Amino acid sequence: MGQQSAKMRHAETLKPIEIRQVPQRGDTRFASKLRGRSTLLVLVFAVPGFVMTATFAGPRSRRNLDGQAIQPTLTQFTNVTARAGIKFVHFRGNEGIPINREIFGPGVCVADFNGDGYPDIYFVNGRDLYNRGIAARNALYQNNGDGTFQDVTQTAGVPGTGYGLGCVWGDYDNDGFPDLYVTQYGRNVLYHNNGNGTFTDATDKAGVAGLEFGAQFHSGATFFDYDRDGRLDLYVGSYVALGSDAPRYCTVSGVKTSCPPSAYKGTPAILYHNNGDGTFTNVTRAAGIYQPHGKNLAVGAADYDNDGWPDLFVANDGVNAYLYHNEHNGTFDEIGLLTGMALASRGNVMAAMCIWICSSRTSRTTLITFGTTMERARLMRSAIGRGLPDPPVECLVSAAASSITITMVGWTYSLRMAMSIQK
Repeated sequence: MGQQSAKMRHAETLKPIEIRQVPQRGDTRFASKLRGRSTLLVLVFAVPGFVMTATFAGPRSRRNLDGQAIQPTLTQFTNVTARAGIKFVHFRGNEGIPINREIFGPGVCVADFNGDGYPDIYFVNGRDLYNRGIAARNALYQNNGDGTFQDVTQTAGVPGTGYGLGCVWGDYDNDGFPDLYVTQYGRNVLYHNNGNGTFTDATDKAGVAGLEFGAQFHSGATFFDYDRDGRLDLYVGSYVALGSDAPRYCTVSGVKTSCPPSAYKGTPAILYHNNGDGTFTNVTRAAGIYQPHGKNLAVGAADYDNDGWPDLFVANDGVNAYLYHNEHNGTFDEIGLLTGMALASRGNVMAAMCIWICSSRTSRTTLITFGTTMERARLMRSAIGRGLPDPPVECLVSAAASSITITMVGWTYSLRMAMSIQK
């Protein structure tokens, strides 16, 4: 009875907020209405990638001290890719019709890897898996501090070791320098930051290749200290079982194309506990995280119920989304259905591909999940707070296999995003 009551308390801490998405196929606009207080327009561009800066206008009705209505500012985008010196081109590696693995966009993650106070950018690239002799590598761009970047991949020693899909920064050994974890098709790679502008492949020493359960198709990952011992642990998401015996192509409406996720079995993700000596231990089963049918794309950690312990949100493609509540004893309880965030608003599963996790000064957590352009986005906000006004909020955006940060100040939304080029 006590356990059931605890679950019900967790279930009462998330409340849905309506998000309306434009349903037309190919439409790139999202219209969002947050309890009537704010309208946010997000544009998603299906064009060659770029680095862009933008400001999203704020409230629907806002007035100055004289009571006069203030008109929202139009969003302006500026393509600064060439001027910034970003020359990265994504290679998806397909031979003819791309298979499921090759329709994924590349991961990108941002951190100040050399401690000079300027954020640097790491781009993840595909590989030639058809023995055609085509060379491709990931790219680390160091911020010069003057609006330009330089490619330091070779000097830093972080080209990647396989078909890359995602990346995440985290200082797992607490030496003050962010380390880099790259998810790949096959064996993942952990680069330890040496603090002098170079990295060392520490995958074998750390034991975080991600192959323990036979999963090959790795997606989003996140560092978080789930047991509050002061050391970052690591969650590694896995997508579908795309092994040698899995189908490569399917016929959809009479057309040969890549297969949807429903054509494949799911695969289990992995939770690694940081041992504090440069190594990790796979605690997936012991922690209650093992889900053999998961099809993870995005993942993020946040303390949604303000109990002081980080919980875990996982976006799945075509199966229930997961919310792992931290039980404070090294284990988690998956309560996605109880909280109402596992399914879309009409009770159907989502093709959940990215999530936004935001926290405000009220200590309330906001979760937004996005799927395909034909689905409604989902926004849920925790009911727990301190009775303060909601903004400002800080958002961690996990989009399939990449993460960026969005800062929302008041009801004006400032966005800095790194996108990469595909060919």
